[in-house]
Amino acid sequence: MPGDRDIIPPNVLHAFQRALFIADQETARHAARVGAAAAALGRWMGLPAGEVRLLRAAGILHDLGKLVVPQEILDKPGPLTADEWVEVRRHPSVGADILLAVSADLAPLADAVRSHHERWDGSGYPDGRAGEQIPLAGRILAVVDVFDAVTCTRSYRTHTLGELEARALLVAESGSHFDASVVRTYLAVRATTPTGQTWRRPESGSSARDPALVEATR
Repeated sequence: MPGDRDIIPPNVLHAFQRALFIADQETARHAARVGAAAAALGRWMGLPAGEVRLLRAAGILHDLGKLVVPQEILDKPGPLTADEWVEVRRHPSVGADILLAVSADLAPLADAVRSHHERWDGSGYPDGRAGEQIPLAGRILAVVDVFDAVTCTRSYRTHTLGELEARALLVAESGSHFDASVVRTYLAVRATTPTGQTWRRPESGSSARDPALVEATR
């Protein structure tokens, strides 16, 4: 695991951030929020400073692989076709490959990026890892990524969840999509130190268990 130095040189991290911002400002802003929230969660969990820095960088870069996904697919309103999902589901492994091409020293960061769409029950992608086979950084990113995605406006989705709806979604998916212990800790963090989203009551008639919302991170 990373020690006292940054897991990725700051100038390299900034260059990737800039590339993401040029390609899609919405994705870049989402990534910045995920990085900040993942780092805050890592600090709350008492992780070493190097692992907290890894979480911040991995959050910022978790969607790096979307640079190769056609923008019309990322922005498409409504459901994706099977072939379009194949394209979208390439992004964790592509992002990891890009980081490894920079340096083999980025392997822990690449593994976090590669694993952020894995699921606790093994039904995720790209590798179908389950439980603690998924690195802790990947399990943390999975929770923070989905929470941010469903509580913020996305071009392909009209319904945005409020704070309580999003919390209910995480709880409902604990033990299947998410590591339940990470969910419990994240909700405790948000209960005491909200990370930026507006706290709202759920809209009447909406369903936090809507499975489409769990795929909201595209």
